[in-house]
Amino acid sequence: MYLEINLSKGNPDFMTTMEFRAYISIVKKNIEKNTANCILSTENSYKYWSLNFDTGHVNGIGYGNNEYCSYTLVIPQNRTYVAEILILSLESSSDYLKYYYDNEEGTIVTDVISLIFDPFTNGSDRLVKWEFVSDGSLPALGFYIGFREIGKI
Repeated sequence: MYLEINLSKGNPDFMTTMEFRAYISIVKKNIEKNTANCILSTENSYKYWSLNFDTGHVNGIGYGNNEYCSYTLVIPQNRTYVAEILILSLESSSDYLKYYYDNEEGTIVTDVISLIFDPFTNGSDRLVKWEFVSDGSLPALGFYIGFREIGKI
């Protein structure tokens, strides 16, 4: 998507009722997303999902333009998980980190927070899909999330 602004000024040789005119067009443009350099790692009791900060795009760290990656957290029966957003550095109002809980409309993460995810009570696995999307303008550092089991129910 891009924003087009056109400006024009009335003819200075003639007195007109319109001295200045402007219009704005917002044009949706489908741009193919590149696969972001996201990684999943395990350390002690944590699973970490993040951008690969060692081989990113902004001075060796972060993400580039028009990138996408996703991860699905599986919450087994009788288990509770916490998702700890440890780093969140995204271009405000353009790039986003979002999670989908129980096929609901996604929730955009806007701050460094911790989220608790409980299992289904019917004995089946619960899925929480996470996605990262960047637009075509300014890149930033990215995100770093830790997931861990915090208890049995």
